[in-house]
Amino acid sequence: MAKKDKSSRLTVANVVSVVGLMFLAFFVYIGHSYMSGGEIGMDILFGVLVAGAAALLLWWLIKAKGAENELSKWKTIEIASLIGYLLLIVPASLYFGINQFFAVNEKKELIKHTANQDLTIITKLFTDYEASANDALSRTRTGMLPAMGQKQRWSGDLTKFMNDNNIKHNSQSAELFVEIQEKALLGTSYEILKKHFMEQRTNISGVVNSWSAMLIPSKSKLIDNLGDQVLNQLNKLRTKATLPKVGYDSGSGVFTLEGTHEIPELKMLGELQFSNKLKSDSGFSVTALLVALGIHLLVLFNYIMGYRTSTLGISKESEDDGGIILDL
Repeated sequence: MAKKDKSSRLTVANVVSVVGLMFLAFFVYIGHSYMSGGEIGMDILFGVLVAGAAALLLWWLIKAKGAENELSKWKTIEIASLIGYLLLIVPASLYFGINQFFAVNEKKELIKHTANQDLTIITKLFTDYEASANDALSRTRTGMLPAMGQKQRWSGDLTKFMNDNNIKHNSQSAELFVEIQEKALLGTSYEILKKHFMEQRTNISGVVNSWSAMLIPSKSKLIDNLGDQVLNQLNKLRTKATLPKVGYDSGSGVFTLEGTHEIPELKMLGELQFSNKLKSDSGFSVTALLVALGIHLLVLFNYIMGYRTSTLGISKESEDDGGIILDL
């Protein structure tokens, strides 16, 4: 029986199949990251699982094809493994990532617009906060200044408030108090938060508008995180100042404390959609199907090029007896 000449071609085939498995894991990983919105741990898991299952079935296919005993059993295993690969691995690779990756990228211009809309919504939080804070500060100043002066009379509650906050009977003292409140609302903490967001916005806009496909999922997650962070931090900052509402009782000629000026709770002017678009905008992609088939041909290349037993020896010197031709 002739020797199995498989050294060179199977070595090349091994490399091709390994490359195919790497492509398979990568495209499932990156495609699944579009589906999950950038959950890296889960994305890696799906990439490894699909590629691992493909590698396992490939191993069975190669082993069954090259079997030299119990050929009927191994033929059944080979057919079952091939059917399993075609009916399970190929659809799974499309469903768990490859199709999503190409389907989303085919709609990237529409999805870019959604990302920029989300960033505009978050930016609007700063605009609304500044407007509300400045309005509350203005009303505080307008209410306090008429109450200043040695001859002005204060109610008991207002007197206690003024004493607690070291405010004297003069406009300079009132202005200083308002400036302190302004720093609490719009000072260093606010400036740091706004600067951080604007830097992140510039970075995200650059990635999205240039469509760096591998970075898109992480930026969608970052947009969601920034939205939550900005909203929460601004709603905390709005409570940091004390803004007295000073009234005047014309009957008694006494200035009174009627409460405080409140900055309204901030809310998103619409739901952030970028992450949802990446997850939900799919549909069938012909490009994804063609790429997936190409990848799976690479994976199966080792099996396709692999040696299939065609003769079995009938003596101890099987290399010289010509063997028996198998009916395959």
